[in-house]
Amino acid sequence: MATPLVASVAALTWSQDPTATAGQVWAAIRDSADPISSFSGQMGSGRVNAANALAAISGG
Repeated sequence: MATPLVASVAALTWSQDPTATAGQVWAAIRDSADPISSFSGQMGSGRVNAANALAAISGG
């Protein structure tokens, strides 16, 4: 069920900054994810965090 959640966060992030590139949106989502230490090495970037992604794309 991660795909629909990440897709919705991507849409929210793009709505915050419609001029952002796909790479910028991906970086905002990836870099703002909450790490899950028990899954280290088993998943991409951790648990998606919509609030942090929106803050990241806004520069704050």
